[in-house]
Amino acid sequence: MKENEPVSCPECEQMKQQIASLSAVVKRQEEELSLLKSGRSSQTSSTPLSHDIGRSNGNSLRSKSGKKPGGQCGHRNHTL
Repeated sequence: MKENEPVSCPECEQMKQQIASLSAVVKRQEEELSLLKSGRSSQTSSTPLSHDIGRSNGNSLRSKSGKKPGGQCGHRNHTL
């Protein structure tokens, strides 16, 4: 075996894969951080609301009223 020849072992291969995946995560987080620091949002640029980072689209701030949907009971419809 030569001195400069890399040693290949299963643990080394697993570590290389883990390093590659973690590097991708770091790169993605750096891009997200740069967007947050630049102040770009739908309010200050032409980016759509769906691209705002940290914005929750699913939760409404309104509370349920408890009333049934629709018109008043006994009221006749007026159609054209």
